[in-house]
Amino acid sequence: MDKILLGWPIRAVIISTGFFIVTIGCGGQKGPERASVHGTVTVDGQPVEQGTISFAPTDGNEGPSAGGNIENGQYDIPIKLGPVLGMHLVAITGTQETGQTRPAPTNPSIQIPIMRLTVPPQYNTNSQLKREILAGENELSFELEGF
Repeated sequence: MDKILLGWPIRAVIISTGFFIVTIGCGGQKGPERASVHGTVTVDGQPVEQGTISFAPTDGNEGPSAGGNIENGQYDIPIKLGPVLGMHLVAITGTQETGQTRPAPTNPSIQIPIMRLTVPPQYNTNSQLKREILAGENELSFELEGF
């Protein structure tokens, strides 16, 4: 069963921007050591077309969350914006155009694409995915199962 999400691109931009503001906001201060992280994200063997990935410290680990965009199954978060070292809860979202459109809420003469969720809630709102971030460069790929 397809999950339809209206207006998702706008929400994704807002969420992604929030991650970057949080991580950039403390740029001039000394803080916990960060690492870079990159990899691939697939659902049932297919790359996630577009989405987001976030790393939130967990299990006694402290520091800011970090996140980035997924494009064509790939993500890359540089060390400057990367997660702090230690255990993290990982949340992954993914969307895909349905081929249908609807009027934009602020301007009904403009048609916007209707998106469908491609990543099930057990990997985002109900995520239990945990990964450890080590010093330096981390390659973390996620092979997820679909709805």
